[in-house]
Amino acid sequence: MLPDAEIINAPAYDVRVEPAHAVVSFSVLEHVVDRPRYFEAIQANLRRDGRVYLNYDSGHFVADADFLERAKALASRALARVGSESHYRRRVSADELRALVERNRLLVVDDKVFNTDVKRLLPLVGAENRESFMERWLAFELGLNELGLAYRDELDAVFRTRNLVLESDPLR
Repeated sequence: MLPDAEIINAPAYDVRVEPAHAVVSFSVLEHVVDRPRYFEAIQANLRRDGRVYLNYDSGHFVADADFLERAKALASRALARVGSESHYRRRVSADELRALVERNRLLVVDDKVFNTDVKRLLPLVGAENRESFMERWLAFELGLNELGLAYRDELDAVFRTRNLVLESDPLR
Protein backbone atom coordinates (compact mmCIF):
# COMPACT_ATOMS: atom_id res chain seq x y z
CA MET A 1 0.00 0.00 0.00
CA LEU A 2 1.30 3.44 -0.90
CA PRO A 3 1.63 6.07 1.83
CA ASP A 4 -0.73 9.01 1.82
CA ALA A 5 0.34 11.97 -0.25
CA GLU A 6 -0.14 15.58 0.62
CA ILE A 7 -0.01 18.26 -2.03
CA ILE A 8 0.96 21.67 -0.73
CA ASN A 9 0.62 24.65 -3.00
CA ALA A 10 2.36 27.45 -1.11
CA PRO A 11 5.63 29.35 -1.05
CA ALA A 12 8.07 26.58 -0.22
CA TYR A 13 10.54 28.60 1.82
CA ASP A 14 8.62 28.23 5.06
CA VAL A 15 6.71 24.97 4.52
CA ARG A 16 7.50 22.40 7.19
CA VAL A 17 5.69 19.08 7.31
CA GLU A 18 6.43 15.65 8.67
CA PRO A 19 9.47 14.54 6.61
CA ALA A 20 8.25 12.83 3.45
CA HIS A 21 9.37 9.88 1.34
CA ALA A 22 9.36 12.16 -1.72
CA VAL A 23 9.48 15.84 -2.50
CA VAL A 24 8.49 16.89 -6.01
CA SER A 25 9.58 20.15 -7.58
CA PHE A 26 8.17 20.37 -11.10
CA SER A 27 9.12 23.38 -13.23
CA VAL A 28 9.62 25.53 -10.15
CA LEU A 29 13.35 26.05 -9.60
CA GLU A 30 13.77 28.50 -12.48
CA HIS A 31 11.12 30.68 -10.79
CA VAL A 32 12.68 30.66 -7.30
CA VAL A 33 14.41 33.81 -6.08
CA ASP A 34 16.16 32.42 -2.98
CA ARG A 35 17.36 29.04 -4.21
CA PRO A 36 19.54 28.16 -1.20
CA ARG A 37 16.54 28.70 1.10
CA TYR A 38 14.35 26.67 -1.27
CA PHE A 39 16.75 23.73 -1.07
CA GLU A 40 16.88 24.05 2.71
CA ALA A 41 13.08 23.66 2.72
CA ILE A 42 13.35 20.59 0.48
CA GLN A 43 15.92 19.07 2.83
CA ALA A 44 13.85 19.91 5.93
CA ASN A 45 10.81 18.13 4.49
CA LEU A 46 12.64 15.02 3.25
CA ARG A 47 13.15 11.79 5.18
CA ARG A 48 16.68 10.43 5.46
CA ASP A 49 15.78 7.71 2.96
CA GLY A 50 13.71 10.04 0.79
CA ARG A 51 13.94 11.12 -2.83
CA VAL A 52 13.59 14.46 -4.56
CA TYR A 53 12.10 14.57 -8.05
CA LEU A 54 13.37 17.82 -9.50
CA ASN A 55 12.51 19.16 -12.93
CA TYR A 56 13.36 22.59 -14.31
CA ASP A 57 13.16 24.33 -17.65
CA SER A 58 15.68 26.38 -19.57
CA GLY A 59 13.44 27.05 -22.56
CA HIS A 60 12.80 30.63 -21.41
CA PHE A 61 16.50 31.40 -21.49
CA VAL A 62 17.99 29.89 -24.64
CA ALA A 63 20.08 32.11 -26.89
CA ASP A 64 17.41 32.34 -29.57
CA ALA A 65 14.67 33.45 -27.16
CA ASP A 66 12.83 36.40 -28.61
CA PHE A 67 13.14 39.97 -27.37
CA LEU A 68 9.80 39.85 -25.52
CA GLU A 69 10.83 36.78 -23.51
CA ARG A 70 14.13 38.40 -22.53
CA ALA A 71 12.31 41.59 -21.51
CA LYS A 72 9.85 39.61 -19.36
CA ALA A 73 12.72 37.84 -17.59
CA LEU A 74 14.46 41.15 -16.84
CA ALA A 75 11.24 42.72 -15.59
CA SER A 76 10.52 39.73 -13.36
CA ARG A 77 13.92 40.03 -11.69
CA ALA A 78 13.40 43.75 -11.10
CA LEU A 79 9.99 43.07 -9.51
CA ALA A 80 11.51 40.37 -7.28
CA ARG A 81 13.96 42.94 -5.87
CA VAL A 82 10.97 44.93 -4.56
CA GLY A 83 9.21 41.89 -3.10
CA SER A 84 7.05 40.63 -5.98
CA GLU A 85 8.30 37.13 -6.80
CA SER A 86 5.22 35.78 -8.60
CA HIS A 87 6.59 36.21 -12.14
CA TYR A 88 10.28 35.70 -11.40
CA ARG A 89 12.43 33.57 -13.66
CA ARG A 90 16.15 33.05 -13.95
CA ARG A 91 18.19 30.37 -15.65
CA VAL A 92 19.58 27.56 -13.48
CA SER A 93 23.23 26.93 -14.28
CA ALA A 94 24.84 23.52 -13.92
CA ASP A 95 27.33 24.91 -11.39
CA GLU A 96 24.61 26.53 -9.28
CA LEU A 97 22.57 23.33 -9.16
CA ARG A 98 25.63 21.23 -8.32
CA ALA A 99 26.47 23.59 -5.42
CA LEU A 100 22.88 23.49 -4.09
CA VAL A 101 22.81 19.69 -4.24
CA GLU A 102 26.18 19.37 -2.49
CA ARG A 103 25.41 22.01 0.15
CA ASN A 104 22.25 20.13 1.10
CA ARG A 105 24.00 16.76 1.17
CA LEU A 106 21.97 15.25 -1.65
CA LEU A 107 23.17 12.76 -4.24
CA VAL A 108 22.17 12.77 -7.92
CA VAL A 109 20.96 9.25 -8.75
CA ASP A 110 19.42 10.08 -12.14
CA ASP A 111 19.93 13.03 -14.47
CA LYS A 112 18.18 13.23 -17.82
CA VAL A 113 17.47 15.96 -20.34
CA PHE A 114 14.40 16.26 -22.56
CA ASN A 115 12.26 18.64 -24.58
CA THR A 116 14.10 19.01 -27.89
CA ASP A 117 12.67 20.90 -30.86
CA VAL A 118 11.49 17.58 -32.29
CA LYS A 119 8.22 18.52 -30.55
CA ARG A 120 7.69 21.21 -33.20
CA LEU A 121 6.85 18.45 -35.66
CA LEU A 122 3.79 17.32 -33.71
CA PRO A 123 1.34 19.78 -35.36
CA LEU A 124 2.43 18.44 -38.76
CA VAL A 125 1.56 14.85 -37.84
CA GLY A 126 -1.96 13.65 -38.58
CA ALA A 127 -4.17 12.83 -35.60
CA GLU A 128 -4.02 9.13 -36.46
CA ASN A 129 -0.22 9.12 -36.04
CA ARG A 130 0.22 11.36 -33.02
CA GLU A 131 0.43 8.58 -30.44
CA SER A 132 3.10 6.85 -32.51
CA PHE A 133 4.95 10.16 -32.92
CA MET A 134 4.92 10.76 -29.15
CA GLU A 135 6.28 7.26 -28.48
CA ARG A 136 9.08 7.75 -31.03
CA TRP A 137 9.92 11.22 -29.71
CA LEU A 138 10.24 9.85 -26.17
CA ALA A 139 12.33 6.89 -27.37
CA PHE A 140 14.57 9.28 -29.33
CA GLU A 141 15.19 11.55 -26.34
CA LEU A 142 15.72 8.62 -23.96
CA GLY A 143 18.20 7.23 -26.47
CA LEU A 144 20.10 10.52 -26.53
CA ASN A 145 20.35 10.33 -22.74
CA GLU A 146 21.97 6.91 -23.05
CA LEU A 147 24.88 8.33 -25.09
CA GLY A 148 26.65 9.51 -21.95
CA LEU A 149 26.44 13.25 -22.57
CA ALA A 150 27.46 14.96 -19.36
CA TYR A 151 25.09 17.84 -18.68
CA ARG A 152 26.54 21.29 -19.22
CA ASP A 153 24.97 24.68 -19.76
CA GLU A 154 25.52 24.65 -23.54
CA LEU A 155 22.96 21.85 -23.82
CA ASP A 156 20.16 24.23 -22.73
CA ALA A 157 19.66 25.27 -26.35
CA VAL A 158 19.05 21.64 -27.37
CA PHE A 159 17.36 20.15 -24.32
CA ARG A 160 14.99 22.62 -22.74
CA THR A 161 14.11 20.52 -19.66
CA ARG A 162 16.26 18.71 -17.11
CA ASN A 163 14.93 15.98 -14.80
CA LEU A 164 16.84 14.80 -11.77
CA VAL A 165 16.27 12.30 -9.03
CA LEU A 166 18.10 13.14 -5.83
CA GLU A 167 18.52 11.09 -2.67
CA SER A 168 19.61 12.01 0.78
CA ASP A 169 23.27 11.31 1.36
CA PRO A 170 23.33 8.39 3.82
CA LEU A 171 26.27 10.04 5.59
CA ARG A 172 24.38 13.27 6.39
